Amino acid sequence: MSSSRAAGVSLSQSLTSSISQLPEMTIKALKKDTNNLAGPNKKIKQDACKKYLKEYKKFVNGKIESVTHPVTKKPLSRKDRIDFIADQCRTAFSLRLSDSGSRSSSSRSSSSRSSKSKSKSDSEDINPYYENLKIPLEFKDIDKILEYPTKTVTVKNKHLLSLFKKTKNLTIVQATEILENYLKDPAITNTNVLLYRKIRDNIKENYLRIYDPFMQAANFNDYIKNTYYEITDYAPTSMKLTRAKVIILKTANNLFNEAIFYSDNNKTADDFRRNLKENYYKYYAIEFMLLQLKKHYNYRHIGEQAQLYLRLIDKLIEGTINVTDPDASISFEKSRSWSASPEDPILKAEYKTNKETELARIMDAGKEYAGSINDADFYTMDEWKDMSLRKLKNVIVIPYEENGKIYANAYYVKSLYKAWYLAVKDSKPFLNPANRKEFKQQDKVKILEVIQDLYPGLREPRYGSTGGRSDISVTYTNDYMTTYAIKIHYIYQCEETYSGVCKHLLLKIEFPSRFAYTDDNAPDDDTVVPLAYNPTFLFDMINNLMRQNKVIGKKIPFKMADPFKEFNNLERLLTKAEYMRFFDKVRLML
Repeated sequence: MSSSRAAGVSLSQSLTSSISQLPEMTIKALKKDTNNLAGPNKKIKQDACKKYLKEYKKFVNGKIESVTHPVTKKPLSRKDRIDFIADQCRTAFSLRLSDSGSRSSSSRSSSSRSSKSKSKSDSEDINPYYENLKIPLEFKDIDKILEYPTKTVTVKNKHLLSLFKKTKNLTIVQATEILENYLKDPAITNTNVLLYRKIRDNIKENYLRIYDPFMQAANFNDYIKNTYYEITDYAPTSMKLTRAKVIILKTANNLFNEAIFYSDNNKTADDFRRNLKENYYKYYAIEFMLLQLKKHYNYRHIGEQAQLYLRLIDKLIEGTINVTDPDASISFEKSRSWSASPEDPILKAEYKTNKETELARIMDAGKEYAGSINDADFYTMDEWKDMSLRKLKNVIVIPYEENGKIYANAYYVKSLYKAWYLAVKDSKPFLNPANRKEFKQQDKVKILEVIQDLYPGLREPRYGSTGGRSDISVTYTNDYMTTYAIKIHYIYQCEETYSGVCKHLLLKIEFPSRFAYTDDNAPDDDTVVPLAYNPTFLFDMINNLMRQNKVIGKKIPFKMADPFKEFNNLERLLTKAEYMRFFDKVRLML
């Protein structure tokens, strides 16, 4: 099929489709301007229509960036107006897009016969061109094709022709037709092409219904503005801003939360990784739209929000979200399995000998220091002689100075690390229980070396009072007028703040700041709450739970604890009864 003939047929179908998709309000506005109307008694006459449709064909085929208005003679770039006038001309004078020239009927007939005789050889030429494509297309090529409408004609055409390096004298129109056919061909099942189709369809179905990677940049930008940004008489600014936020920003927010939170389809780390892969096309599509928001709202609040979500979506695309924080606290409530003395007589004797050796190592260490070594752990009060061999191997001896003499104490290293960890969590010094002085740096190094046997890779505790994962924080705010707010954020690196750190809200619970906390509780007063429910106690309990990773968990997907899930993001303040119920449920979690 020849390029010109194929273009004629597809132009007519494309125009019909475009007109059917125009909003009724847009059509009314276009009809209101009499300069857009064609007909014997209208401003656009038949000769002007023929000339206009010639330009229209060049515009759609990418040869020109604008079309001259047949009446005002001004260049047009808005696709809806260009299509409307083309449809007016076609309808008013029964013109066919393929016959819109000034040739005679016999000339057109001759041309038609020529096209028919040529179409066979041309159609035979298209498939061989497939072989000259970079097959299979790399994703970097798919990425660039999807972004064609956002690029200049020069950039777009340069990449397009780079796909046909082996083919000489290929025009832009021919290259476009071949590439479009290749991407649409159901016989092409290359992984990247299949992904391209899913991304393209997701953009069309959810954000831009006329989106086509091969549409003109001017038309694409006009459609973006008309859909999301352009201020018109029938779409006030506030409506446009709200729509942009709801459709794009809220979708980005939901996609990120769906990825990192526990659900029926997202229960394990393997589920999380699988879902990232399966939903890649959704992340790419929303990222594509966030870039449009950022471009059109640059240096404005919505543009800044779009940039923050771009950072989050990029983390999903690149797989850089830590499933498990390598520095997160260990679960001290759960002890590893310890092997008791074996039953086999020979092994039992060997076990006893090894245990005596370890006991001697611990107790004989006192010979090097003033005084004797303690015979039980300071924290658990378990005596060394009652411990299993495996535990004894993780007992550490640490010397300290007192009144000019050097003494030493033994500690089960896990108990010692836990004390260190909790001291850091509570912003308190890590004190030696023997002399109430801080442990030295060399002692901490030794603790870390020994505990590697129990927890390889465990690092020095480094969290503040609200603890938990290093990428999770909790804050409490009071505006002293209406609202107390508990907020938990996901922390990530960015360049949008002076500190280079940004926050994504995961959980928000709000209650009135007007509550009065007194011993004399008035049951019928919705502002008076028992003193025992003072928020200071609530915040302390939440901090404790955060230190133990019990609010949303320690691993992704995060599983929010039921009390927090129940009252999260209600978009209103808790009532007195709800606040007290939440408080009680949090207390039961400790």
